[in-house]
This record gives sequence, C-alpha cells and structure tokens, in this order.
Amino acid sequence: MELKSVGKIIESGLCAFCGACITVCPKEAVTIDSDEPTFDSEKCIECKLCTLVCPVINRGVEEIPTLASYTGRTLLEEVAKVAQDGGVVTTLLIQALNEGMIEAAIVCHLSDKEPLRPEPLVALTKQDLIASAGSKYVSCPSLSSLREIVDKYKSVAVVGVPCQVKAIQFMRKRAPRYAKRIKLVIGLFCTESYPYTKFCDMLRSKMDVDPSSVVRSGIKHGKFSVKLSSGEIHSIRIKETKEYARKSCLFCGDFVAESADLSVGSIGSEEGWSTIVVRSQRAKDLIDRAIASGLLEVRELSEDSKSFVHKFVSLKKRRLEKELPL
Repeated sequence: MELKSVGKIIESGLCAFCGACITVCPKEAVTIDSDEPTFDSEKCIECKLCTLVCPVINRGVEEIPTLASYTGRTLLEEVAKVAQDGGVVTTLLIQALNEGMIEAAIVCHLSDKEPLRPEPLVALTKQDLIASAGSKYVSCPSLSSLREIVDKYKSVAVVGVPCQVKAIQFMRKRAPRYAKRIKLVIGLFCTESYPYTKFCDMLRSKMDVDPSSVVRSGIKHGKFSVKLSSGEIHSIRIKETKEYARKSCLFCGDFVAESADLSVGSIGSEEGWSTIVVRSQRAKDLIDRAIASGLLEVRELSEDSKSFVHKFVSLKKRRLEKELPL
C-alpha cells in the first residue's frame, strides 16, 4: 500500500495520533474519533498540508546538540505530591507562566468521563498545570489544540512525545501559521504509547485490573505498574505490553524528542528526580530562573547516567529495523 497520504496512514493503522493534521487542515477533513482520527475524502481539497506535517510520513528531523544535562526535582510541595517523578515539566511551565514567558501551555489531562483517557488541555493557570501533572501512557492528540489558540495567544509552550515534537518542527517550516506562537517545546522521553481501547484491554486481560480503579501508573526497572485505589500494585514486564502499543511506535527511532528545547524523563535519575536534556539557550535560561525563584533544584547529570540514557536512545534507534512502505 502506498502511504504518502494521511488518509492512507489512518486507514493502515499507522497514525501516531499527534493531532498535527487536525490543526493544519483548512477544511476540517481530519477529525478526532476515539482512538484515531477520521479522514473525510469528500472534504479534502488535496492541499497536502496534513501530509507535509505528518511525523510518520516525513522521516527526517533536525537533531539539536545538547547544551546541558541535569537531574532535577521540584521544590513546590503541591507539585511534588502529584508529579510522576521530579515534577520538572510542571514546575518549568509554572515558572514560564508566572514570569510571562508564555500565556498558555498545551498539555494533556485526564478525562472526567472516561478513566485514564487523556485529553488536550490549554492550561492558563498554575492550577491547570498541577491538575495535568503526571505521565499518561495513552496517546493524546494535543497538537490539535494549536488550531484553537493560534489567534488567542502570542506565546505558548507545548509538551509532547517525540512524534509530536517532530511534527512541530515540520509545522514551523511548512505550516508556520500554526507554529509561530510556540515559544517553548518540552519533549518527553518515550518508548511507545497506547491507543486508549487497547490500553484498557491490556489492563483487563494482562493485569486483571479495572481501568476505573487505577490511580497511578508508571514504568520502572523494566516493568509497567499500576497502583489501584485499594492500594494494591499490579505489574507486568514491559515486553508484555508491546502488542498493545501503537503500530507507528515501531517505526520511531527517537527516544528523547531530539528537536525539543528540552526533554525530560525518569531514565538516568534516582527516584523522585527527573533527567533533563537541554538544547536551547531559552530553555537553559528558564531553568536558571526557576532555580533562582526557588522552584527547582538541579544537579549535573553524571557520566554514568548520561551513558544509561544513551543506551535507551541507541536501543530505540536499533529497534527501527523496518522501514515504512513510503
């Protein structure tokens, strides 16, 4: 099958669910329907904008050199209580919002209607950011929010996984109207994500867990674990989750969101801390200001920890054994 159109990508089940095509389509031919976008060929005018920004179709990406590597944690008690690891992403966004660097941040929060389903959120306050804290392992089409904010705010931050960060880079070059307001891109370390339906199926069939009972989830030491409202913890090996992951993740070789201003994840840091890879001066300056404001604590990342992160970077690149039939 020739996969040089978003319609074919969706049809083949290879969509990354990043949300970029939904934003750039001038005729709203691409819309969200549960776990996947839907493509209406009758509305399509073949402008190719969706194809030009799709991170699955477009393979090349600019890797930005690293300026600094840290391990860090929040000093805000209300963030530490809800953070996945060190609370670094939430804390930096709070700093950026407080000082006026950004007016809004595009993040994901959990739905009030369906347990564990993430939804895009345009966060405008500290409370919004704290409410969205914590990792979500289900795919969230957060870039679809760029369409609604493009004429509302002059400066926004976007938090996303590698495929979304890659799409932003393409949008800046090929659909700049929707990316020109983005002043800060924070990438998240990612091996794979899961469609909502498959994720819930995995919880039920592999872990004997009701999704509505899960209060926290995480990945540590090669295992995916969930904590239930009862206090019980259920775990399975990461390799047992692979069959439930998005197909597009098999064709992604980016673990650390290589073109983000900074990237954050737990790999390489001790419990309660986050690894921070800094690539732009604006991100480094933001971290310095958060430290000066008493919001964040950081240490230089050790060489051993850098090597450990690089191991995961290399593993994901090596996993990219197959090539999409593009």
